Amino acid sequence: MARRATERGHAIRKIAPLSDAEIAALLQSNDERNTAQDGLVEEILAAIRSDDPERVKRTLNVAAMVLGPEELVLSVLVPLMCETGKLWLEREISIWQEHLLSQAVSSVALMTMRLQHRSNIARCFVFGTPPGEQHALGITFAAMLTASRGFAAENLGANVPVQEIIDAAARMQAACVVVGITRPDFNAAEAVEYIERLDAGLPSDVEIWLGGPRSADYATSSGSPRLRRIATLEEFARLLDGRS
Repeated sequence: MARRATERGHAIRKIAPLSDAEIAALLQSNDERNTAQDGLVEEILAAIRSDDPERVKRTLNVAAMVLGPEELVLSVLVPLMCETGKLWLEREISIWQEHLLSQAVSSVALMTMRLQHRSNIARCFVFGTPPGEQHALGITFAAMLTASRGFAAENLGANVPVQEIIDAAARMQAACVVVGITRPDFNAAEAVEYIERLDAGLPSDVEIWLGGPRSADYATSSGSPRLRRIATLEEFARLLDGRS
């Protein structure tokens, strides 16, 4: 039962003290919440299909108010954007509708981050994507998860040259640089070069986390011990829990 709970994203340190009955209750409440969260995703998608941006924003704002940042990201925003991508590929929604939704999601993400209490500002995380990777929602969601744990999360956005990340990390005394690559067709050689230049240019005590479904494909020759590859946001959240 404890294994089921950890597979659903609950941190081991939070599960360990609970009895079997308490874990069962937690799993049941999760099932009920998942049904409600699925309803939120469907409501937002229906609003997009009916060209109702105010309804999109209103529903997202309600979700942000009633859910914690982690639930909002993992149970609403990630499934929402995955489904939106499928709808766009199937030509059920237009590019402008997808862009409208992305902007609304980015706005609610920024609002959520501003409300988080920074209890561990000495541990600054800097986020960015390399030139050619224009999809920034992945690092935005990762920054939300980071801020929810009290860390300082500074998101530089998409298309950030490697030297700019290095300079920003130095000026902000970052403990970790998080690079997101989500495009399935991103050039592997360019990704490896970017990572190796980060490894060469960042101070030795700064960790490098590479996020994205293909992160394991970007093997470097350096074998740097500070480089960690993270395939999913759920994995990212668990890694953050180990740093709390």
